[in-house]
Amino acid sequence: MRKYKKMRKFLLILLLFLPSLLFAKEEDLDSLWKKLEKTKNDIILYQNELLELEKEFEKVSISKEEIEYRLKKLHEQLEKLAKKEEESNQLLQKKKEERNQLINSLYILSRRNPLIFVLFSSDSFSDFLSKIQYSKNLIKDKLKKIKKLSMKLKELKEEIELTNFTRNSLQEEISLLEEKKKQIQLARIKTQEKLLSAKQEQKFIEEEILKLQGAQVKNNREFIKNNFIDFTKTQSIIIQGSGTGHGVGLSQYGAKGAALAGLSYKEILKHFYQGVEIKKIDTSKIKIRIKITRNVNLPELFYRGEIKYENGIIINELPLEDYLLGVVPCEMSYKWPKEALKAQAVAARTYAIYQLKPNKLYDLTDTPFHQAYLGKLKERKSTTEAVRETEGEVLTYNGKIIAAYYFSTSGGWTENNENVWGTKPKPYLKGVKSFDETSSPYWYWETEPLSKAFIENALNSFSKTKIGNLRSIEIIKRGVSGRVMAIKIKGSLGEKTITGRTFKFLINSNLSRKRIRSTLFGFKAL
Repeated sequence: MRKYKKMRKFLLILLLFLPSLLFAKEEDLDSLWKKLEKTKNDIILYQNELLELEKEFEKVSISKEEIEYRLKKLHEQLEKLAKKEEESNQLLQKKKEERNQLINSLYILSRRNPLIFVLFSSDSFSDFLSKIQYSKNLIKDKLKKIKKLSMKLKELKEEIELTNFTRNSLQEEISLLEEKKKQIQLARIKTQEKLLSAKQEQKFIEEEILKLQGAQVKNNREFIKNNFIDFTKTQSIIIQGSGTGHGVGLSQYGAKGAALAGLSYKEILKHFYQGVEIKKIDTSKIKIRIKITRNVNLPELFYRGEIKYENGIIINELPLEDYLLGVVPCEMSYKWPKEALKAQAVAARTYAIYQLKPNKLYDLTDTPFHQAYLGKLKERKSTTEAVRETEGEVLTYNGKIIAAYYFSTSGGWTENNENVWGTKPKPYLKGVKSFDETSSPYWYWETEPLSKAFIENALNSFSKTKIGNLRSIEIIKRGVSGRVMAIKIKGSLGEKTITGRTFKFLINSNLSRKRIRSTLFGFKAL
């Protein structure tokens, strides 16, 4: 009896504190997501800083190179000027010596007694006077040349002085630029350290989020249990799986199953998009621009609204509600239950409004990447009725239009958005159990047999997944739907952890048929 009372007391305490523990967990998760968002923003900031520093470093380096080139030319100019100065000095010295010799000869002539020349011959005297005058003229000419040469020498010295000043200024500028380069280099190192630290912080936060989320697989498909392949024991496998696409939001085959089970379109939408409200808004003035990728002649005959040609692109601009007439029959069979078609119409309308891009050339493409759209030739009575009967109805969460993602087949359970794209969790994009999807051609699929060599080559084709000789593959993390979040691959070059999406992409890029349709899969040894 005492034991029972203790147990009851323990359960009572647990019930009292469990909500606060769960709330604390949610609080911790919310705090971690905020930190993750800030860390991602910091990473972008540091990457931008590095780019700017790289540009500045390059700019300074170019300036330094230009100045060094100018300095080199100045050195060459100074060498020429120095040579010229030396030659001018030598010439000046020679002219001065010639002048001095003339002065000496004139002095000697003038010191001789003119009476001697007068006594002997008038011609001698005349010759004597001519010599004196000639010497004077020579000296005068030499003085002019010396003066001119001295002026040139003075100008040359001034030019040398100015060139030396310029050279010194350039050398100072180079020193400053060199110092600036060092400062930029230090800033680069610090920013790189911050970037590395932020990336490590991001990895740590993501690991903590995964721990707190404790994403337990809720899907019970048998192949989900097959997580490990040892390639030392087997040389060939097949990959078994279910579903298509990302698995987030509305499952179209799930909506079909729900409609057949008697649910209304509003019940279907509120099941797949948790916590949303369905509101009616005025969409009569909303126009949408679609990039047409199909190669069609005379597109004006195939589409409602206007056809425009801009920058070599065909754009179909038309009212939103008319656009949906060409979307719903492309996304769902017109033969499906009306409630499923109406659910699709509301989801497609919501998604289209969410994707409006006023500052871009177009809002959406006509491909399944956004929403499949084939214009008015695809329209059917049942799908048109589904659009008209839900006109203006959209999905909102806290008063805002939601990102109404949808896809073909879930494989039994939809997935949390954060487990697929690593983005902040959206409450309305939580994984939920789907309805009967067994009519889908993708309820079960498998690849052709894949040899160890095939998988090895696929992994080694990408630097981030290169592991050498493949030894094993292990699925180490799944989302609530069972979709693969993380895979550990081991080989002769070590081990690496990659996402399920990366693994799917690498394998599919080497397959021509029987491809992996989603990340909801498991392995089977042959």
